[in-house]
Amino acid sequence: MLRINEESKWEDEVPLLTRADKVEGGILGASNQQAIILANRTRKLKDDFDSAMDYREYTFYITPDDPDGTIAGIAGTPEGKGFRVAVQDAAGVTVVYKIYRNVAGRAIFINAQPSDRYIEELKIKAQSDTTALYLGIQTLIAGLAGPNQDIAEQLQALYLGFHSSIRALDMLSALPDELDNLTAKQQSDEDQLQAMYTAFHSGMRALSLLSAMPDDVQSGQLNTLYALSALGSQLMPLDGIDPSAKGDQSGQLATLMAFSVLGNALLPIEGFNPASSGGGSGDAGSPLRYPGIYAFGEPRGLVRIDLTSPSGAPTSKDDAIKGSVRFDIDGEVFSAYCLLSVQGATSAAYPKKNMSIELYPDATYAKTVSLKIGDVLPHEEWVFKANWIDSTHVRNTLCYNLWDKVVETRRSWPKREIDNTYIGKTGAAAVDTGATGHPKGYACITYLNGDFYGIGDLMIGKKRKNYNIAKNEATQILIGFDGAVNIPALPDDGTWELKAPSKSHDETTAALNAWRAFASSSQADFAANASAHLDATNIIDFYVFMCVICAPDCVQKNTQFLTWDGVKWYFMPYDLDTVFGLRWDGKEISYAPTLNLFDNGLVMGANRTFWNKVRTTWLTEMNARYAELRTAGVFSVDTVYTLARDLMSRYSEEMFAAEYAKWPTVPSLNVTSLDQILTWLDARLNYLDTFFSYNP
Repeated sequence: MLRINEESKWEDEVPLLTRADKVEGGILGASNQQAIILANRTRKLKDDFDSAMDYREYTFYITPDDPDGTIAGIAGTPEGKGFRVAVQDAAGVTVVYKIYRNVAGRAIFINAQPSDRYIEELKIKAQSDTTALYLGIQTLIAGLAGPNQDIAEQLQALYLGFHSSIRALDMLSALPDELDNLTAKQQSDEDQLQAMYTAFHSGMRALSLLSAMPDDVQSGQLNTLYALSALGSQLMPLDGIDPSAKGDQSGQLATLMAFSVLGNALLPIEGFNPASSGGGSGDAGSPLRYPGIYAFGEPRGLVRIDLTSPSGAPTSKDDAIKGSVRFDIDGEVFSAYCLLSVQGATSAAYPKKNMSIELYPDATYAKTVSLKIGDVLPHEEWVFKANWIDSTHVRNTLCYNLWDKVVETRRSWPKREIDNTYIGKTGAAAVDTGATGHPKGYACITYLNGDFYGIGDLMIGKKRKNYNIAKNEATQILIGFDGAVNIPALPDDGTWELKAPSKSHDETTAALNAWRAFASSSQADFAANASAHLDATNIIDFYVFMCVICAPDCVQKNTQFLTWDGVKWYFMPYDLDTVFGLRWDGKEISYAPTLNLFDNGLVMGANRTFWNKVRTTWLTEMNARYAELRTAGVFSVDTVYTLARDLMSRYSEEMFAAEYAKWPTVPSLNVTSLDQILTWLDARLNYLDTFFSYNP
């Protein structure tokens, strides 16, 4: 039996066999035509899907010697993989990406997509107006009543008109690949454009009636009118548009993209009712706008940060400098004013600075604005982690992600440490805040005053709210181990910071003294009272996790130490760059895979005693937990490889080259690598298998 040799092409129709058809086999036989057409469709969809998975890795540009970019694309893309060619306008802004697949050395055209960045450039231009629109709408809604009922009805008509336009725009999502080549859907597309134009004019007529509002209308209402008028003017290029006409591709694209931007700006008033107050949150495709909060989804790619500062990079932790910042997350853009300062202790002396970025909505710097990314809670201050000692740029974020995998394997409630704050709560108090109990980072690339500054991580830090710790609750205590802390004694020697409560209360002092008495007690008393003063799940996982990554700094330093009730204490990971053998300054691999992390000469005697009591108390449970995580593959070379590759692959080879050229004195440049991390880890796990009595 012969096989169908399907082609990667889309077939518009599938024939229906009738009683009159002669059913024959063969390549032209009626009985095979449906199968061939469906096979072609399937191959086309598979090729499109496969290309969509990898084309972003390979981006090329048009040059005089390569007028369509496919020569470089074929040369730089593996067989069977997809690549994209950026089509730029006269200003150098990428307008469209044309997507191809390398098939036997030929560039097979797949699709064309407008650039997210081009869309966002349009969005930035309208940002001030759309902000005024949203805020003004809220004020306007609240003020509409009684004699303003006619106004309310007209505003409702305005909204419905624009919303109709948005629905029409959705119908245009199926435009052909080439924006200036409308074929099969010309008539329906023309009808939709006509619907948009008609709806817009209906909205403008409603707007004209609003112009008769009283002179004492509130400033917010005036802002609304102005913003609506400004947005309306953006739509005027649609007047008289002919979808069938050939013309300037970039002009048509600009019109469609401008309309898309305006539609997204109006979506937050979905469900708008003039008789009620309140507002929406936006759609999933654009930043959600709450009072003082901008929210983005989990980044799929590299986060871009553009910083502008007349003073350049900050030089001090204490003296913040003014500037502005622009975050680009998968094509969504958020801009704000900011205060920049140096972040970190030892790292503050490094040439490439960790920078705290505190966000403000305007140049008064009177009130902050918050940025939310993914499922974490909103933060008004984010940190650019420079990863100075780690040339791989994976250690810190990788280890937090590995800790999350450890936590995910738990099969109990509370599952996460932070879940303890929701026990016994109902209503608003029971809602997950997004606090994680540890930092979370996203791979990023940063520019300062238009110049490349470096790659690194955009991270949330160790703010008390990320631990669901109140500002001044006596028994909600957050301690940062800033220096080498005597953990049992907690002496008042400046090695640790009381981050919460804001001032010590009698109950705070009593809780600290109770800890000191327990932690300094004999082995027998320690074991008898351990479950009251330490969370078994937390301390066991913390111990085995730290052993695997081998973080000497976290045995008595860096770690965040906290309690939510003044009785039971938790150890939470922080600052995980001195791991996988790398010394604190990045200059050498100085920690052997066979290092006993919690019992060696680097650890002060009091802490060695404390950790040995912990291990003795939960020895059986620790061994079982290590075995569970090894068997599940969480503690494995493969898992760490996958986590590392997820981060490193977000940067291109050129970005790493630029990083090393910008910062040639990075201490670990010739010390560490992915190979070093994985080779060291393999030896480490072999040692720990014996240490925790695990037999693979």
